[in-house]
Amino acid sequence: MKVFVAGATGVLGIPAVRELVREGHEVVGTARTKEKADRLRALGAEPVLADLLNRDGLEFALKGCAWVLNLTSVIPQKLRTRPEDWRLNDRVRTEGTRNLTYAARAARVERYVHASVALVHGDHGGAWVEEESALNPGPWLRSALEGETLVQQAQVEGLPAVVVRPGFLYAPDAWHTRWFVENLRSRGFRVPGRGENYVSPIHAEDAARAFIAAAKGAEPGQTFLAADDHPLPLREFADAWAGALGVRRPKSAPPFLARLAVGREAVEYATLSQRLSNRKARERLGWAPQYPTVTEGAAAVARLLAGEDVHRARGA
Repeated sequence: MKVFVAGATGVLGIPAVRELVREGHEVVGTARTKEKADRLRALGAEPVLADLLNRDGLEFALKGCAWVLNLTSVIPQKLRTRPEDWRLNDRVRTEGTRNLTYAARAARVERYVHASVALVHGDHGGAWVEEESALNPGPWLRSALEGETLVQQAQVEGLPAVVVRPGFLYAPDAWHTRWFVENLRSRGFRVPGRGENYVSPIHAEDAARAFIAAAKGAEPGQTFLAADDHPLPLREFADAWAGALGVRRPKSAPPFLARLAVGREAVEYATLSQRLSNRKARERLGWAPQYPTVTEGAAAVARLLAGEDVHRARGA
């Protein structure tokens, strides 16, 4: 089966491409540089220079594809951001989604799977969050919800589409994971406040497998949350990572000092509480995380990054 992966060289895209190729699919993936194109070829995929902001190029790239996985994002790779830093990502989530769903309908694909984020639910304290839980994306995530709305509109117009909302994504090549690891190692990271807010992590490999499971078995029009089996308070999350890395557990800091150190937006994101349920994905897709808790996932990342200067080598 031929599969088109938008965002094929990103944190979600690489493990998705690797798994699809392993399963025997013919994979076409977007790549914006020669280096990234070469990486896709090394994985056994065919790179294309298609741009989500160019509808004509997308229609050509999707010819013959049965599935489309939209895993694209352009998240700013820094903690302190300004509104203009998010503009390209907002365009990709909205204009890019509109173009890709249009091209997917024209290509008559069998399934379109769209990457959103669980953060569109906002803060739910200690309550369990399910797919039908209230949405409150805030200004930085409004475009993610707009992208979902565009997918829903395309579904009404005949596109067999599914939305997946991953939880807190981590991976050895994710810039924020590498920043976190570096600052735990250097003892520069501080847990804001008491760290009682819930974090619902998911390893990028497990998230990629959730998207593929949705392409295989999801009923069009459905939305799924993807997170590991054990959401836990931020303090326990940070301690688990410290244990995996073999460093001391991080100290705490008053939220106002944390905001001075890394910025208001980063602290608001870190202290948002989401206790995600993966029950629907387990029951309806037959999906289960390979790393059921962050303890296993952090250990896997730590093994890959052992001895590496993650600050200098950090990736996507």
